[in-house]
Amino acid sequence: MAADSSAAGQGPAMQVALNADEVEFISAWRMYRAGDAALSQSARDFLDQISNRAGISGGGDSSAASAPRIRDLPVYDADAAERIKAALPGIVLGGAVGDSIGAPVEFDDLAIIQQKCGPAGVSGPLPVFGKPSAFTDDTQLLAFTLEALIIGRSQLRAGGFRTHSHPRNALQMSYARWLHTQGLEWRATLPGTLRKAIPEPGGWLVGQEELRAQRSPDRVSLDALAAFARATDDNAAQGISNFDTPLNQDKSPGALLRAAPCFLWSDVPERVFNLGANVGVITHGHPTGYLPSGTFATVCGGLAQGASLRAAIDGALEQLRRWEGNDETRSSLERALELAESGRMDADALEARIGPGWRADEALAIGLAAAVASPGDFRRAVGVAVNRSGNSTTPAAVCGAVLGALHGVAIVPPDWLSTLEWRAGFEELISDSLAEFAAPDAADGADWSAKYPRQL
Repeated sequence: MAADSSAAGQGPAMQVALNADEVEFISAWRMYRAGDAALSQSARDFLDQISNRAGISGGGDSSAASAPRIRDLPVYDADAAERIKAALPGIVLGGAVGDSIGAPVEFDDLAIIQQKCGPAGVSGPLPVFGKPSAFTDDTQLLAFTLEALIIGRSQLRAGGFRTHSHPRNALQMSYARWLHTQGLEWRATLPGTLRKAIPEPGGWLVGQEELRAQRSPDRVSLDALAAFARATDDNAAQGISNFDTPLNQDKSPGALLRAAPCFLWSDVPERVFNLGANVGVITHGHPTGYLPSGTFATVCGGLAQGASLRAAIDGALEQLRRWEGNDETRSSLERALELAESGRMDADALEARIGPGWRADEALAIGLAAAVASPGDFRRAVGVAVNRSGNSTTPAAVCGAVLGALHGVAIVPPDWLSTLEWRAGFEELISDSLAEFAAPDAADGADWSAKYPRQL
């Protein structure tokens, strides 16, 4: 447990790690107090008893009615829909643009960057992968994560939102589709039990040239996703990474950017963090590999709810402290905040205080530090994240997504955005995400099912 400051005169508050049942209860209680119709009748009856014993008025009382509704599950809510519409385009396009700015110098030291671009370093889009500007596999997997969230919600919607499940199966299948785009035969991405049932990958993303392109894909992700094919009837969990039995102990940042849209699933920080961490652990099994994904998802969620940047980061740190193995991620973020607030954000200071960005905690910390230091200047902030020795893409993508969440897509420089490849594809994917998560009557029918197949 770690001590936190609290209200004056009340002494320090202690952060207590919550188990899964406690998180479930808190989520249900929030739904109950908000009068959420998605809460099951049995849960409502149980919480009625608790309320009566405690002398608390039931869900839907006047105080709850005046408070903002909290979505525990991704049910439609008009207020949440407006927040999603404002935040999602900025997160996706800001992250993709940041990734594309860093991609041409991803593996270069600062001296090489300055030799290529001059003393100021990278100041805009540059040719890479044979194109005027292009993103990496980080952004490709962000797109497939959105696909999985759409499929997961459509499955949940078909069941009347009568479960608290998150879209782990949909994520595994969408990432298998991405793995197929990287050159692996479709059958080889699946366990034998699924090969006959799912003979084709399905969906529209697998046919997109920019998402099929091989952009120096993360070897850790490729190997972890290929392991899914090892699952058997006798051992369905074989080849599936989770918190208890991870496939590896990798700390690299390949799972970071893809966690950004997890805030679509819930307004409850515990749930957003858990889903983001699950997105990470699918491929990166060390806590320092997957906890940054949960932290980043929670920062995006806080910003989407209207929090200030510092408040969103503090809220994510609060969630992070509840997870085992948080030391490296927490320490990196705390040092990043100190550095950003000191005003010394040069490349030497970033490397000395945080590191080169080849670990997930470092990449997240650098991206957040750059955003905190220049919260209203996308060019400057992303430039700081890029022009350093070490990993240039992931920190820049994190920074771009965070500023996009904070300000909306309008903060992304138009001349940078205009060069972004697959722009029409991004717009279509964002539009489809909003149709699923931010519209009172979600899309359905044969065309929608073909585009976003419910395969598990």
